[in-house]
Amino acid sequence: MLRIVLLGGTGFVGRAILRRLEQLPRESVEVRALVPGDPKRLASPLVTPVAGELPTLPAGLFPEQPHVVVHFATRQIDRDGRGFEAVNVGGMRALVRALPAACAGAVYGSSLSAYGQGPQQWVTEDAPLAPGTDLARSRVQAERVLFGAAQARGLTAFALRPRFILGQGDRSTLPALLSLFRLGIRPGDGKQRFSVIDVDDYADVVVRLARRVLARQAGSCPVQQPLNVGYAAPLTLSDLHSALASRFGLPAVRLVLPVSSRATRLLSRLPSRPLRQLLVQLELIGLPHYADVRSLAAEIGEDVVAQDPRLALYRAVARLQEVSR
Repeated sequence: MLRIVLLGGTGFVGRAILRRLEQLPRESVEVRALVPGDPKRLASPLVTPVAGELPTLPAGLFPEQPHVVVHFATRQIDRDGRGFEAVNVGGMRALVRALPAACAGAVYGSSLSAYGQGPQQWVTEDAPLAPGTDLARSRVQAERVLFGAAQARGLTAFALRPRFILGQGDRSTLPALLSLFRLGIRPGDGKQRFSVIDVDDYADVVVRLARRVLARQAGSCPVQQPLNVGYAAPLTLSDLHSALASRFGLPAVRLVLPVSSRATRLLSRLPSRPLRQLLVQLELIGLPHYADVRSLAAEIGEDVVAQDPRLALYRAVARLQEVSR
């Protein structure tokens, strides 16, 4: 039996995880989900919803039988100026304190931003961590809290580090690129490469790792491991441009913005917060960010990571809703 306690089930990745779990035989899976506000927000016959949100954890969230915590309830946008630490780090501390003896371990959704904003080419999990934003720093600190608690208790824990996640429900990556390309702007030379994964393939990765957590508990071989996530082959910015142009039509590139780590570091010292946020976005798509995913393949098999990322991209573009001009 695959028992999962899901945090973040109403989000982009969380909903994909539920779609994947709903494909399994109903009698083989049980899910309890922490749902902010009205539990009816998560309408799934698979789920027992429990009202609440981090850093407060309500009673009845954890089953008494062996289970895995799947944690994707991170705060990713600071709309009210409260920052990220209270939810992302404080929430992780509250979570690991509350884990019952029946918990076999956890799968946590982190990010490739753990390695920093600069160029990353075939970066491996043992590369130095150099988070360059408040959000990335909160994710790295949450990883450390999770790994420390898991090691102390003999639990298995995986922290997943994707770069770009595409597919059903994407309101960030492809829509933002489409808006930029419609202005005729291209950061960099277009050859910069990125790790990508379709959100439904990412959900498959999560479910496979949840099974690995339970298997390691049964075999008494716990690990605490970060895992880069993506297809083995990266995509270029030109690949992304071509796929979007094939559906929406795009103007010719009128402005090429050179991007370098040195220049963005210097400009990031300016006091303007909007400018700093813009620089983060320029670094994100103006510099290469792709990872070595052999460790992931060793855990779950090579069939997911070996897929052609261009096929996933064109599927995602086909799903993308028209955005206002």
